[in-house]
Amino acid sequence: MVDIHQQKHSSWGEIKTSLHIKEAKDVKVFLPVGIDYTVEGVESAALVRYFEKYFEVQDYDAAIGANVKLTVERQAVGITINVTGVTKELLKALERRYNDGLTIEIHSYYKLSDKNGESDYIAPVWSALKNSTVTYDGDVKYRITSAFNNESVEN
Repeated sequence: MVDIHQQKHSSWGEIKTSLHIKEAKDVKVFLPVGIDYTVEGVESAALVRYFEKYFEVQDYDAAIGANVKLTVERQAVGITINVTGVTKELLKALERRYNDGLTIEIHSYYKLSDKNGESDYIAPVWSALKNSTVTYDGDVKYRITSAFNNESVEN
């Protein structure tokens, strides 16, 4: 399951992407929000979440003996998120300990307007997000929602 959600903040927007991985497969998510819309100099944050507790991906990997690799690339035509190295052993350990699979949250940021405050970027970002893609070897369903309106996209 992949949830992509456009969130509203006072001076910037957020695209929160939650990946709920329950199969030992690589996952690639492409958010077609171009570099002109994204916030420069703000690194995307990625955290592994189990219920209310957060771990840096690398720290949790070291603790459980896994080797999950997560990359988030801000590119000219969009944001690419890659997750590799999810193993059956990791998923079994998570199932035993947390009764769940691997959940990764990625926070990407976009501008609400241009530097003069004249253009509204909310609508074009939402329009682009609706064309996001998820590449996964298994059966993946994803949902895209927006904090700015009630419209959502289910695939």
